[in-house]
Amino acid sequence: GKINPPSELNEFRRFVRVIITTQDEATLFIMLCDPNMPEYRIHNFTGRTVKVYQDDIGHRAIMRTCPKATILKDKLKRGAASIESYPIPFVWDDQTANDKKVILEIDGERKEYDLDEIQDKKDFVVKKKKYYIKLVSTGYFRELEIRDRISNKGNKTNSKDMLKSLMLISKKNKTGMKANLDLRGMGISFVDKEPKEVLYISIFRILAKIEREITDKGRGVVESNEEYDLMIYHMQVDNMVTKENAILFSPEEILDKEGILNNEEYTPFVQIKVSYTNNESSKVSRKKIDALQVMIQKMKVEVETGALNVIINTVTEITGVFGDTSTEYLSAQTKGKDDRSILEGDRETKKSGDARSEGFTTDKDEDNVFKKEEICLELATASPEPPELSSINTDKLYFNMIHLGAIKIRISLRFEKRSLNFDLNKGFGVMTILYTVATTIATVSDAPLSFKELVITNIFQSQAALIGSLTKNYARQGVMQFYKLIGSSDLLGNPVGFVDKLGSGVFEFFNEPRQGLIKGPKEFVGGVGKGVTSLVTGVVSASFDSVSKISGSLYNVAKSVTGQEAMLQKKSENALEGVADGVTGAGKEILGGVTGVFTKPFQGAKKDGAIGFVKGAGKGVLGLVVSPFTAILRAGHSVTQGVTNTAIRIKKGKLPQYGRFRHPRYINTRNILEPYDEDFAEVNQILIKVDNGKYSKHSIRYFADFPLYKKTTKTKDEAILIVTEQTLLFCQNEKKTLYHTQLLDIQDIAVYEGGKDSETSQKLYHLYVYSRRNKNFVFETVEYPLIDKTFSIVSKEKKFSSKSMSVKGKKKK
Repeated sequence: GKINPPSELNEFRRFVRVIITTQDEATLFIMLCDPNMPEYRIHNFTGRTVKVYQDDIGHRAIMRTCPKATILKDKLKRGAASIESYPIPFVWDDQTANDKKVILEIDGERKEYDLDEIQDKKDFVVKKKKYYIKLVSTGYFRELEIRDRISNKGNKTNSKDMLKSLMLISKKNKTGMKANLDLRGMGISFVDKEPKEVLYISIFRILAKIEREITDKGRGVVESNEEYDLMIYHMQVDNMVTKENAILFSPEEILDKEGILNNEEYTPFVQIKVSYTNNESSKVSRKKIDALQVMIQKMKVEVETGALNVIINTVTEITGVFGDTSTEYLSAQTKGKDDRSILEGDRETKKSGDARSEGFTTDKDEDNVFKKEEICLELATASPEPPELSSINTDKLYFNMIHLGAIKIRISLRFEKRSLNFDLNKGFGVMTILYTVATTIATVSDAPLSFKELVITNIFQSQAALIGSLTKNYARQGVMQFYKLIGSSDLLGNPVGFVDKLGSGVFEFFNEPRQGLIKGPKEFVGGVGKGVTSLVTGVVSASFDSVSKISGSLYNVAKSVTGQEAMLQKKSENALEGVADGVTGAGKEILGGVTGVFTKPFQGAKKDGAIGFVKGAGKGVLGLVVSPFTAILRAGHSVTQGVTNTAIRIKKGKLPQYGRFRHPRYINTRNILEPYDEDFAEVNQILIKVDNGKYSKHSIRYFADFPLYKKTTKTKDEAILIVTEQTLLFCQNEKKTLYHTQLLDIQDIAVYEGGKDSETSQKLYHLYVYSRRNKNFVFETVEYPLIDKTFSIVSKEKKFSSKSMSVKGKKKK
């Protein structure tokens, strides 16, 4: 630039920019470079000399005068058209000062200004001469402009006429645009190469508003004001791989689709608002973000490592398909080059090009150039490289205000379960036992992490630097709350959760009466009742929940150590159900331990022969020994869980029910991806859950809804008929099967007409299914097309199943 070499423009001074930065927060780099991109510049467009100070005493002036101001003063004598000025770089003497303000002096008059806050024009009056000061952002630095204010004294135009003309001009020169977007929702499905759906991201109700106004201010200056407003009411990430921990990420507030669509009082999960100003001219573009506001409601994260690994692998494969291979191509092309020539070329570039680009002279005498290891032996080891200047002198944005709301998140972590393997070559399963114990300790439930509200004003940084600062801020807060993760361990009884629930109960015990007292005596009595209820339910739920988590964790450890599958999948919703589940579960544990002594050796022998028989015998005996303990733990877990949920139901009126946004996608036997079918997905879930997953591997051939009749009276209940390649099922829900039979066991099917519906007087049609092994069953409906279609499909699948089984039998022979 023109100000860098010593000359009369800068009083024969040399300006050097000193940058002190770090890459790893351990090594400091001091970089000397040309001041083309300073943090601040002061630009004097007036014909007066301007002095610049950093305090109100004036004994530490950065520049005693602005050299450009002196040159402008000389040129102004020959006419305003020849005005030419040069900005000067500016830097603070004390970077650690809390109050950084600059003092400008014109003809003995002084005024103080803030160089960090982008401001509109401010007057500076000196001996009836008016100037105005304006601070602008040019994308790379902040610039303080000092200009003459133009007087309108000689203009005799009527002020009213002038105002009207200005209004007309402003209307003509303003253009605007408004856009509103209202989407019911969107979803993104991730399917692996099997194919199988592994992840589903759902966003429900999206509201977006965009406003833009462009003003032509004349003289080639165009100003645009833009506002962006985005609201996402619900966002959820579902795990489609495993039954447990089906939701990876969701808001704490349960989704209410009808309430959201009917515009009821429902706080959006994410709210983002950005207001932006851009002032463009033929020479420079000045950008300014007036406000950036982000608000996020409470959220919960549940992670299971096994499902997470599958999801990560699938997403990696999908993103790899769309990845850029140009880098690999270029690296392959450069492999044949001589490494020595490349290094020499780099060395020459560093010796010549870099120095000249920064405005410094170079010494051609290589004897005066020292390597770092020659200066200090410790520098011979590998050390971090300084950052590129391009990363420092990048485009920056000025933010008038950044407001990031407080973030509250609850984290649950589960680990993939491993089966015990009694292998002498692999330590007799010791590593599996250690893994089980370690992961049980590390299993956490609802660990509460809180991140404070963040408000930043008058910040001028690049996008990368801003994101890095925010990331470090939140990472630092997260590290400081690591104790909450440890304190939320299920094996320890989740003491953090215990204190949280107990504290909320105590708080409401005092808060509810206080709020009631403000409204009146009647409300005070009601507040006392609510407070007592909250206290009691808080103490009960906190205590029994801790016991439930401890017993459940010990039960999982005992089952894993003995090589058995844990059966704590069902959650007891109330105390009575908890007692029933506890007694039933304890009985199953004792029965399983006794029968396992006989069944496990034969199962092992069938799989691995004599070695398998020995392993099975060991598992059976160990299971018998441990079964009394697992029975007690399972019963204790179910009972305490039921009591906990009863207390929560009394306090909140109902239990919070979280579930997937939709059922996992059903993919047919042809492995062809088709548009999502909600009915097929729901039927597939019934097959997966009914009879403990007995039919989960079956493919759906046909399904239909049938009403349930008592004689000729139609009940309110319905059931679904499902036909697979092997089985005919009639289920009222995923827990209750009314009828099932193998297709091969069906002797005959027939359709009859008989009787009338007692309500509609329509004819009833009956589909009889005759089975060899199971009892016969009758399907009834007034819709003959439904009966006819079901009859045709069942007959066809029965014949197809018989043919396929006969072919399999021939192959075996």
